[in-house]
Amino acid sequence: MDGFFITRAITKANHAGSKAVSDTDSIMQKEGLKKIEIYTSSSKNRFISKLQNYLSLRNIYNVTNNSLVVVEHPLYINKRYIRFIKKCKEKKSVKLAFIIHDYETIRNLFPENVDIRIVEKIVLEIADVLIVHNDKMKKVFVEKYNVDESKIVSLNIFDYLCEGEITREKCSKDSVTVAGNLNPQKSGYVYRLKEQCKNIKYNLYGVNYEGSESEENVTYHGSVDSNLLPNVLQGGFGLVWDGNSAESCVGNTGEYLRVNNPHKTSLYLASGVPVIVWKEAAIADFVTKNGVGICVSSLNEIPEKISELTDEDYDKMVESAKSIGTKLREGHYFATALRKANEIVNAR
Repeated sequence: MDGFFITRAITKANHAGSKAVSDTDSIMQKEGLKKIEIYTSSSKNRFISKLQNYLSLRNIYNVTNNSLVVVEHPLYINKRYIRFIKKCKEKKSVKLAFIIHDYETIRNLFPENVDIRIVEKIVLEIADVLIVHNDKMKKVFVEKYNVDESKIVSLNIFDYLCEGEITREKCSKDSVTVAGNLNPQKSGYVYRLKEQCKNIKYNLYGVNYEGSESEENVTYHGSVDSNLLPNVLQGGFGLVWDGNSAESCVGNTGEYLRVNNPHKTSLYLASGVPVIVWKEAAIADFVTKNGVGICVSSLNEIPEKISELTDEDYDKMVESAKSIGTKLREGHYFATALRKANEIVNAR
């Protein structure tokens, strides 16, 4: 595949926040796209900062006329870049495909940020194709933002690249893994597990944990590199949940589950671990269709749901998770969406 992709230089972190971007970068390079990396300076030297901005903008403008240019959104940098990309489209007649990792206007974490609204408005103006998380998110772009349905591609689920086979030991089905950002503001429900879900053993992995390392039924295993995590996870299920409440997924992060694909779902399945998800989450459709987990309204339902599963039922879920996990580790889903996006722009 000929073309380019624009991405922001990222630093390594022990959570999945940067892995989704680095994995899509790797898949695009494997598909033949050339990388254009934007560097943001932390230097207080204005000359160095301006030089890095200039070099980044020059690299963007060096794309070939009439080529495909894929942009990772959001870049989380100032709006001059999206305006420059728009200018590049006008001058060089490039075709723009945007990978929507997050769309802040939907997520609504920064409602007062005018720059974010400006950037995301320009994205919709200049995009030839949008690659979005799933059909629920696609519907939002069509109905709320009046985007032509024919130029939207649904990813279905994010990939989770891993080399080699997963060597993690099989775990009991009545143990559950929670991995990700464990900040109380984002994952407040984690701090209620010891009280509300006493019959299940929970294993926590991630950054920003502020609780005790060991409770009666909750154990914190620290923060583990996202590339190593699939081989060390302990748990018969992986939990996909957000917000402060154990009763339902609430707040901005909880409500966002109605339209987004949480990357932790990909982590669990890439590890061969079935998942437990909120039944109103967009990813619940994928989980049900592929038989890779169970859906619940409340965390309090988990003990009963697990107890209802026979060993045969659970083993079947594990095999389905392993099958999907193989595709995720190889980059199947994004590569498929990217090829479809390329077909759309080539047909115009």
